This record gives sequence, structure tokens and C-alpha cells, in this order.
Amino acid sequence: MSNHVEGSSGLNAPGAVFHGDVHLRLGGGDRGTGVTAPETEHLLLRVLQREFHAGASVRLLDPSLVRERRSIADVFVDLLVRLPSRSPAEVGTGDAQRHFVEQYLSMEGPSLRTVLTGGPGQGKTTAVQMLAHVHRAALLRAFDSELLSPQTVTELDRVELALRRLTLTPPAPARFPLWIEADALASYLSGTAEPRRSLWHFLAHRYEHLLKTEVSPSEIRALARAVPTALVLDGYDEVSPRHRSAVLRHVRDFADDMQVDRAHASIVVTSRPQAYGDELRPHAFTAWSLTDLSPEEAELHAAVLAGEGPEGERLLGLFRDAARRGDLPDILNTPLHVALVVSILADSGELPTGRHRLFARYYDHVYAREEGRGGELGTFLERYRGLVDELHRRAAFHIIVAGEKQHDVRGIRADDFAAIAGAVVRDTGVLAGDDETDVVQQLLRFARERLVLIVGVDSDIVGFQIKSLVEFLAAAHLAGTGDERLVRERFRAAAESEPWRNVARFMATAAFETEHLDERDLRDSVITTLAELDSARFSGVASLELRGAELAVDLLADMPELEDRYRLHLLPGADVIADLGHRADRLAASAWGLFDGPRVDELLGLVESAPPARASHGNPWRFLNKLAEQGNQHALRAVRGHLDGAPPAALPRLLLDTAVPEAVGPEHLTVLLRRADPHAVSADSLVRTVHELSDWAWAAWQVMHSGPISRALNGIELEGMWPLSGPLSLKGSEWLESLTTPPDDCHPNWAAWREVAEAARAPRAATFASLARKRTDFDEFSAWRMLPWPVREGLVAARLTDPLDARAWYAAEERWRTNGVRLHDIDAYLRHGALGARVASSGFPFAAMHWVTPGGADQRVTALAGEVWDIWSACRGGDRARLAAVAENLLVPLCDYGLRHGLDTVGAEQLREVIGSVPAECDLTISYESALLALSDVRDDTEFAGLARRLSHRAWSVQSGETGRGSARAVIERARRLLDDATFRSLCRTIAELSDLPENWEALAAHWIAPTDAGHEDWPLMNLLRVDGASPTDRDIARALESASKWDLTELAENNPFWSDGLRARVLDQIQLQAGERWLIHGSRRLDGFKAPAGSALPLARLKLDT
Repeated sequence: MSNHVEGSSGLNAPGAVFHGDVHLRLGGGDRGTGVTAPETEHLLLRVLQREFHAGASVRLLDPSLVRERRSIADVFVDLLVRLPSRSPAEVGTGDAQRHFVEQYLSMEGPSLRTVLTGGPGQGKTTAVQMLAHVHRAALLRAFDSELLSPQTVTELDRVELALRRLTLTPPAPARFPLWIEADALASYLSGTAEPRRSLWHFLAHRYEHLLKTEVSPSEIRALARAVPTALVLDGYDEVSPRHRSAVLRHVRDFADDMQVDRAHASIVVTSRPQAYGDELRPHAFTAWSLTDLSPEEAELHAAVLAGEGPEGERLLGLFRDAARRGDLPDILNTPLHVALVVSILADSGELPTGRHRLFARYYDHVYAREEGRGGELGTFLERYRGLVDELHRRAAFHIIVAGEKQHDVRGIRADDFAAIAGAVVRDTGVLAGDDETDVVQQLLRFARERLVLIVGVDSDIVGFQIKSLVEFLAAAHLAGTGDERLVRERFRAAAESEPWRNVARFMATAAFETEHLDERDLRDSVITTLAELDSARFSGVASLELRGAELAVDLLADMPELEDRYRLHLLPGADVIADLGHRADRLAASAWGLFDGPRVDELLGLVESAPPARASHGNPWRFLNKLAEQGNQHALRAVRGHLDGAPPAALPRLLLDTAVPEAVGPEHLTVLLRRADPHAVSADSLVRTVHELSDWAWAAWQVMHSGPISRALNGIELEGMWPLSGPLSLKGSEWLESLTTPPDDCHPNWAAWREVAEAARAPRAATFASLARKRTDFDEFSAWRMLPWPVREGLVAARLTDPLDARAWYAAEERWRTNGVRLHDIDAYLRHGALGARVASSGFPFAAMHWVTPGGADQRVTALAGEVWDIWSACRGGDRARLAAVAENLLVPLCDYGLRHGLDTVGAEQLREVIGSVPAECDLTISYESALLALSDVRDDTEFAGLARRLSHRAWSVQSGETGRGSARAVIERARRLLDDATFRSLCRTIAELSDLPENWEALAAHWIAPTDAGHEDWPLMNLLRVDGASPTDRDIARALESASKWDLTELAENNPFWSDGLRARVLDQIQLQAGERWLIHGSRRLDGFKAPAGSALPLARLKLDT
């Protein structure tokens, strides 16, 4: 074989191994780890097969429904997920909904970092379980089938059928899932010495347990370098709040390690929404949220669970009948609830009303099924129902308590369970003739396999498979006392605590659904407690989290048959609804009938009273339209009236959330589009399909949404290896052509879009000259991104001298797609802009290009940098805008790449020449590392001062999710001697905003924050950014805001390395409050009624920010 492949490119490289007729190239050799490629492949196969079998298990199904379906691949249904807007606009209207696995596989890359949030039972774990299962299957397919067990081969066939059923393609590339349960990681980190405290050590420990053999961290790291990986951190919300920062820190360290190793690793974290406050957003993580099931999706889940054949059809028919009941649609909003309903229908054919009763019936159903099986367990369950019920309640309670203290909510250790069982047996007693010790041993023995809902989770751990059932049973334990006062106190304590929130939800629904008169008084206590949770008088700053309102919204959905007099008490006010985010959608679906004319008018008043930039995009408007979608006549009247009276500049934002066609039909929508000002478009959203629109109205509807999705000019490569992205292609702009024939009575600014369409289709110099005069109208991000690349280039060109030929542009696009962008394109662009006929053979519009780091061919990158420099320096006296574009998009990123990877690309002297040659009026963003390189290498003081002044007026940047690397101490000390105060402060502020290195902050403290030289003792920032870890006062912040913007102070506060996480969060909140903002960074809640009085500091101590 060696002789056969000798000389074949890529085959006989180090790390190439063979198995049968499959060749797996686990590249890179051992890189100093001492781990060979064959060893890595052997480890990969062993772990893959073990986890592939474990990951196939179905956790949400009633065992009586499994029948022939043994795998998650048999029953998985992809879930809709809400993705954040891709524009800088506020999150809300612009959010898009896609199916999770499908979307993740289509977007998955080395930089994809995602937090998947969802409520109880929404299917977070199941979704990522299927994602991991699909990746493992794709990797196992690459192995010789003779190496795979029969069980593996059978499961691979199941996955293949599932992919066909879900219309999914196998992932490319396939990734090795590094599956981590967050609570287990937290437990490991807290109980392990520092040298072994890392994700690599945890994974090695986990795989040792899995394989029953020694596995080293270096082996795991070699495996992660050899194949692309996907880190899955499941159950972030199950980690104790005081230990979450440690877990996230190690996740970030893992991501940094993978980047240093140039390894491909995507990351997905799952969490309930109340546990995740967007704390990973600065590290390039985006939050995706699972949505409630629609009735159609609920039926699809039920069909898969019911199965095929006569019995499956009968069961699905029962489900459809039940779903038509008025009280059920709001409950059937999660996969877990659908599974419970199908399970109960399979047993009895009838359903209770309300969420609490549904869980209670499910418990009774499972108990009766296990009891009916007979045998030793059946007899025991028949004799000891009360004892087993109490054991379930106490065990569930202790699991949540243990989860707060020990991070592990999977279950409790067997000896702890035996102690709980012993206490229950002593309290309830045993039947005559039975021995207490024997009964306890029986309970422990049954629990190791299955005791109703208690199962063996691990060899020494027992617990529950579904977290919501734990919370249901724990709620029953807390409410299981005759002391009503104690129950009230327990409910309030649970409602105030994040880990116990869903327990409080079950306690509240139990109080409202009870038939016992002596427990009905608890209803008033629930309503009072929810109101007090959101009152600053009773709850201080914790009231900003709106826990009471969020719980009330859930209760309204849980109890559709609750009397209206209670439902009205639970209904949040209009000002609170404005702050509920997407939870307000659930409120609209479950309580739309409660919103009468006065309540709708109150919501409309909020929309009309807010500033135009917010009123058209806030939650009150979205909520009104959700009510209209449900058929609320008052909301329909309000929406139509507000749209008809809205100014043209507000319509683009309003229309994105408008209920189409429920509130606005095609004809009315066309009228609104003609009135709308297209220059006011600033949000990015999926386009809702509207039938019966004219061609012009359809194109105008696309403009309102910032154009169609997925239309960038992709697949372009420089010299076959350098990917570029960003420019909008002409092929992707064909939808604009319909704008060339606008109606006579449309808004005047539609004329500019007509010229854009004409410039792309039949370009003329006069058209470009007219558009150039309107350049400022297209400076908004959303407008700029809808322009095809020739129009963008024409707007920034000084003048157009070459003939304009759209056919040449289309020919150039085809050439770039097939041959890639070449170095002579850069040369042609610098010399003449390449917008005319010559673009067909040379030239490219780099003004719209985004630079992307090259691959791993370091020697090629070094040579490439030299070639680009030669081309750029030869055109130094040419068009300054083009020089700046190539400098910013090519030379500066090449310099950064060289600094990060130790390569000789663009040197300090060349970089200073670039900075000096780009005029001040041209945009040039330079990275933190490149700026330090340019400043650190200057020998002459005069040259240093001049360069520092130029850089103080330039934008500095860092890579997304990172802070600046490299010491700036020498630069700060030298700048203190040579620069004037204004320039020095500007330079220091920029360094502080981008870097969190302690030595940088020590230098900033000595020379800028708290200078010791005379004349600077009263600098406003002196007491704000202290390196001794002390907390700034309200007065410090108020004085700092007089000399710096809120955003500048926020950037500075986020990077201070001497503050604890808690202190940093409080300072960020204080800055927001002092600036009169309605948003809190730490609390992630909008703030009403807490604005700082004019000319005075807000008494923050009264708000208990330290709690």
C-alpha cells in the first residue's frame, strides 16, 4: 500500500491511516503530544460506538408506546427555533424562525457558538441529542463496517431513515460530539485540584469511566485536532448560580485552546431562559430560543409517538379530538406535554384539564401500569401506594436541594436515597409482618431499575429522567402540609429563587385547581405574592426581573378553564407586557379574549407615546398584532387605525410586526407600502409571504425586510484558497428590477430605489451621478446591504470614466465564481476601480469586501502578504479611497494574522507607512495588536507622537468575543511623556476599552486613571476604574458621565480585570441607571419608574443592588 500511494498528493502524509477500503486522514501528526494517528482513530471508534448506543435512547416516551421504536431516530421531530436578527437593530421583530437541527447543520462551522434556550419540556436536550446522534452516525459511516458492532449497523440504518423523513442531509463535515452535562462538569471542577481543572481533564475522566481504561487529556486534545468537534454543554441552568461563571470560563478556555490549535469546534449550550442572561454574547455566542409548538406541530409530534398501523391511527384520532377542546391548545405547546397526553390517551382515552392535573394523571397512569404488571414489584406497589408516593415527593425535593449545593440534579447517591427511604418508612410505617429494613432494601433495589418514575441513572445514582416531573413532585412535597401559613412562605421562597421557579408554578396551579375549600384561600396568597415580586417596595431591585409577571403568564397558559375573576388578577398591565419579550406571545395566545377596549387602548397609548425609533419596534406593538392574529376585534381596530395614521418614516418598522393578512390584507398593505419611506428601513427580518401583491408591491415588501435572505456573492477565493464574502451579487439582486416601475402616488424616496434598479439592469453614468448625490440615504446598514456590488462601488467612486456594461459585470461574477479572485484583480482595482467594461477581465470591488483569515498554509500567507504589499505600494499615489479599502481589508488583517501565528507578513515599518498614507477622511479600522506593533517599534519621539495622534482618531478593533492581546505598558508610559492631555486620554481610553491585561491596567492606573503628577488629581475617571477592586460611588459615576459617554464607560467597566463578576455587574447597572436608561445590563430588564432625577444621583442603595 505504501508503494502504491507513494507520490500521491495528500495520501502518504504523516497521520494517514487505512482501514479496509476507507481512508481516514487524521491530519497533523502528533504535534508533540506523543499520540499517534492510529491510537487516535482507535480511541475515536471506541468512544463513538459507546456514545452512539447511549445517545440513541428515547427518554420522553412512555415505555408502553415504544413497541418496535427503540431509537431517538425513530421518533425525533425537528423543533422550531427563533434566531436573533442579523442586523444591528433591536432584537424582536427581526427574529427569524427555523428548524433547529436543519438550521444548525446548515450554519455549523468552526466559529458557530450558540446558546439554545427553552422552557421546561420544550425539547432542548432532545434537540441537541439528535444533533449529536446525526454527527456520530456520519463519522461511523466512514469506518469499515467490519469494525462496527451489529447494534451500531442497525442504528446507522435508523438514522439514515430519519434523515430521509426529516429531509436532512448528513452533516459535512461530520463532527465528533464532546457531550458534557453541565452539572457533572461543575461537580468535577469544584472537587478537583487546580492542575487537573479543565475541560480536557474532565473529558478524559469521563471517557475513562466510559471505556474502563486509562485516557489522558493529551489523547483527547489530539482527537480534537484530528477531527472536527462539536462541544455540547447540556443543562447550564442546572448548575448552581454561584458556580456558573466557573463553568463558562472553562468553556471559553476550551474555545481558546481550539483556536490556538487551529482546530474546528462548534459549541452549543442549552439552558432554560431564566438562567441565561446573555453573558456569553461578548464571546461571540448567539442565543437561539425554542418556540412553543403550534397546533400543527403538536399533531406532528403526536403522530410520530402514536406510530403506524390501526392502533397508531386510533391514538392519533383521540389526540386530534382532544386538541379541539378549548382548554388544551395552550397546554400542548411543548413536546413533553404532547408525550404526556399521548401516553394518557393510550391508557384511558380521556384527559384532565390544566397542566397540574395533566402531570398528576400521568403519575397515576404510570403507577397503575407498573402495578398491573404483577410480580414482586406490582405486589409491593399495591400494598404501599402511600409510602411510594411520599418517597417520590421527598426524593424529588432532595434532588433539587442537592442540585443547588452539589451541582448534580441527575439524581442522588444510592446511600442518600436509602436514608430518605428509611425516613419515609419510619414516618409512614409498614404493614404488619413486614420489617422496616427489608422494605428499605426493597425500595432501593426497585429504584436501581424502575420504581414508577424513579430509575437508576448511574451505577450509584438514582433519580428521574424528566426534570419537570421532579419539579411537579417537589411542589407536592412543599404543599403537603396542613399549615397554610407555611405553604404561603414556601411558595414565596420558591417563586423568588431561580432553581425553584417551576416548582412554584406547580404549587400555584395546584392551589387554583384544588376542589378543597380549605385550600382555596391560597389563591389570594398566590396573586398577592406575584404582585409583590414585581413591586420595588417589597422586592427592591429584584422587582426588575418581573418574576411575578412571567409566572402569571405561565399560569394563564396552564389553566385555560380558570375563572375570569382570577384570570383578570393574573393579567399583567400594559407597561409590564412591554417588558416581557417573547413571553408576551404566549400571553396573547392564552388570554387574548381578556383584552377589552380599555386594555387595548392602554397598549396603543404606550406605542404612541414612545419615541418613534422605539414605538414602532417595541413589544406593545408586537403584542397588539399577536392579539389581532387571534381575532381580538379591539386589537384589529387599533392596529389598522395606528397604521393609517403613522408617519411614513415609522411604517417600515411597524410593518415588520403587522398581522398580515389578519389585520392588513394585500390591498391595504399595498397602500401602506406606497406611503412608507424606504430610507427609514433599518431592521432585518424573514419575509412573510403575502399573496395577491403586484410585482412592485412584492419588491417593496422585500425592501421593508432588508431584502430576501441568502443572496451574498459567495464562493469567491483568492488564488484558490482565500475566501471572501459580503458583496451582494447581481444575480441575487434581480428582485430589485420590479422597482423600476413605481406607482405615481408612492413616497418620493422610492425614486432612489428605482434608480438603484435601473443602475443594476441598464447602467448609465447619469444614473450613478444622481445616486451619488443621494449617497447619505443609503448609509444605513440595511439599505447598504441591499445594493448590488457595482452600485455600491459606483457610489464611492470619485467619477466614472469607463463605459458601463451590465453584461460585463455578470461575466465577471461568473469568472469569480469559477476561477476565484486573483492578485491582478487587486492591481486593476487600485489602478482604475474596475467598474467599467474591463471588469469582465480584471478588477474587483474591494470596497465592499470582508477579509477572512486564510487557511493553514502559513508559507503561502507570507508570500501572499508580500505580493499584496508590492501591488499596494506601486499604486501609492492613486485613488485614496481604494488605497484605504485594500489597506483595511487586506494589509491590516494580514498583519494581524502574522502577529497571531508568528509569521512574517506585514512589518511594523510597512504598517506605519499604510497608516500614514491613508487620509483622515477615509475610513480605516486598525486592530489593537497592529496599533501596538506600529507604536512600539518607533525610535524617534516626534514620529511616535505624530503616529499616536493619527491612531487616536482611528477606530481600533479586536476579534469578536476577544480582548486585545499584548502589553501596552511601554506605549502608555511613553505617551504620557510626549502627548498632550486630550490625545493621551483618548489613547488610554481606547486601550482600556479593548484590553483586560492586568499590567496594562496597572499602567493606566498609574498614568491615567489615578495620576500622581500635579494638576490631574480631579480627573473624572480617577475613582471609577480603580485597580484595588473598590466599588465606585454614585458620585464617581455621575462625574465620569460628564466627561465620557455611557458606552465608553461600559466598555471600560467590562474590561477592568481587578473587579469580581458581581461588582462588575453592579457597576454596569449603576452606569445604566445614572445615564437615565430604561435598560439594565446585569438584570437584562427594562426599567420604568427608576429614572435618575435631574441633577442628582439615584439612591441606588435603596434599590438593594448588592442583593
